[in-house]
Amino acid sequence: MNAMPDPVKAQAAKAPPLLEVKNLSVRFSSPAGEVRAVEDVSFNIGRGESVGIVGESGSGKTVTCMSMMWLLPSPPARYPTGTIRFKGKELDRHREREMQKVRGSGIGMVFQNSRLSFNPGYRIGSQVNETLRVHLGKEWKKELPRVIEMLRYCNISEPERVLRSYPHEVSGGVAQRVSIALALLIKPELLIADEPTTALDLLSQLEVLRLLERVRKETSCSLVLVSHDLAVVRRVADRVIIMYAGRVVEEGPTADIFADPKHPYTQGLLASTAQKEEGERLYELPGHPPDLAALPQGCSFRPRCVHAFAKCLTMPELLPAGPERVARCHLLDAGREAAHHG
Repeated sequence: MNAMPDPVKAQAAKAPPLLEVKNLSVRFSSPAGEVRAVEDVSFNIGRGESVGIVGESGSGKTVTCMSMMWLLPSPPARYPTGTIRFKGKELDRHREREMQKVRGSGIGMVFQNSRLSFNPGYRIGSQVNETLRVHLGKEWKKELPRVIEMLRYCNISEPERVLRSYPHEVSGGVAQRVSIALALLIKPELLIADEPTTALDLLSQLEVLRLLERVRKETSCSLVLVSHDLAVVRRVADRVIIMYAGRVVEEGPTADIFADPKHPYTQGLLASTAQKEEGERLYELPGHPPDLAALPQGCSFRPRCVHAFAKCLTMPELLPAGPERVARCHLLDAGREAAHHG
């Protein structure tokens, strides 16, 4: 006997996405030529969903996320194509006043090094105060108890002292947790965490990841976690987007991608993080990420791929790779053709 479908999940599946990124391309000028930082990227973020965006440095992760809020000034950034829709409404990057209303209260962002996102000349408390005033119109004296409560929620043991401190007087881990607390005070519907563990020691990394897991369980906000480390997003993300040389090369449910990665780049990333026998050398991806101002012909991963063949001199499309999965690799077509002829 078949189980009855879950009406809540069925309704969520029918609901329109919270955020839609469609055909996003971002360019920068450089002495070496035009840098193709992001190339024709499209994906959706559902309400209450957690999505990991993974790739090496220069893969386009951060540029993509900053473009979700049109944070990159233009120039120097140039957008040949791309639309961003939030809650069904297109975000117009030319209307800065409207974008300021979306940033923070609609879409919040925690940056890689949160100490750099604070003004070094002002105490942390005054900057929290200013942010709450701008986004919520709240009075500091009335909000202070809630601020302290939220800092404690974010595992900050001496919130009063932290609020009196300047950014350089607290650790990177504390600054990161203050940023998360501030985002939660404003209650964005989507929180973007851009490499939130990269600049931290191992203990602080674990604390920040546990906090993000807690945020997911106890709030209804959607989460985008950006990282170069698949093991990090595995803890938090429902779905993973793999980027390479500015393009999406694989996307699918986290468990499925870890169980059976389809793109050779994803396979290499997983192999490089796998536990090895003591004394055994860790796997390293061959070669180096491409120069975004002089991309190779065809598939950008071709020069590093052990499976490359003649067809890889043309850029593959994103092809179906299983239920709710896609991958940008000619091997998928080759496998289907072999199965058909067999």
